[in-house]
Amino acid sequence: MANLIICSVLVTGSSRGIGLELVKTFLNKRNPPEHVFAACRNPETAQELKSLTSKHLNLVIVKMDVTDKASIEVAYSVVKETLKGHGLNLLINNAGIAIYHSADETTAEDMMRVYETNTVGPMLVTQTFAPLLKKAAQENPNEVMSCSKAAVIHTSSSLGSLESTTHLYPDALIEYRCSKSALNMLTRCQAVTYKTDGIIAVAFEPGWVQNDMGGPKATLKLHESVGGMMEVFDTLTEKHNGMFLDYTGLTLPCKGKIKASYQKGWIPDYRDQTRLIAMIPPAIFHSVGSSTRPSSRCNDHFTKAWECFSNDSASTDNSA
Repeated sequence: MANLIICSVLVTGSSRGIGLELVKTFLNKRNPPEHVFAACRNPETAQELKSLTSKHLNLVIVKMDVTDKASIEVAYSVVKETLKGHGLNLLINNAGIAIYHSADETTAEDMMRVYETNTVGPMLVTQTFAPLLKKAAQENPNEVMSCSKAAVIHTSSSLGSLESTTHLYPDALIEYRCSKSALNMLTRCQAVTYKTDGIIAVAFEPGWVQNDMGGPKATLKLHESVGGMMEVFDTLTEKHNGMFLDYTGLTLPCKGKIKASYQKGWIPDYRDQTRLIAMIPPAIFHSVGSSTRPSSRCNDHFTKAWECFSNDSASTDNSA
């Protein structure tokens, strides 16, 4: 399903970072959407976003504060009017904030502030735009569930995974972590709710990205993260509904055992190996040898470990 033609897409939090890069990438596709809606709180100060309008007539900048229901409803009216009776194919809830507190430093006010943006915001935006998503699905009744039919994408984080609490920042970003864990559950619930309407809902981990939130020491450049996610968007179908994926398409854990998205014939590169090796239970991996150095033996070890692990994890729940 490569190179899907998506007629319309809305991206929240699009004035900078991942949101802005998503907008740019959609605009520069070989077959760009007829309508790219870039939503942000303060369009008047989004200079880089505004500069794109002169080159791309299909770009519509929409004022939206995801914590303000009235603002979301006004944005909905703008999008609906622009679409002129057609539906919205793809909604990407990307807007998010973080506060760097530990569990004993946070306050109720800080926790609620982050939840309001990172969890309640995506819920309200999805609820408000659901009629347009449903309309898009109805316009293509015979098409398989995909991003070109109707889909909701949430920008989440592996820091919201219950399995990762001991790996990265175990006692920091408490508000952010809790809000993203809740967002993963919201994704799962929306997947069930909207499935009968022909809409899929998927949560994405964009990786540690060099932006305002990730900082300059992050391991991924914006175009690497967004480029990877865009490729995965093209492959999404009903089987991915409710899942939590990373920017390469691997299934991430929320609880219990972990099982990677392994396709026959795929040979992981070094970056994939180190990520997946960390996901395989030590007892299983060590039983077949270990190597986290880029080598031909690492591919062999990974494959053997994967075979053992996949056979042991047939009942794994990979949903968000």
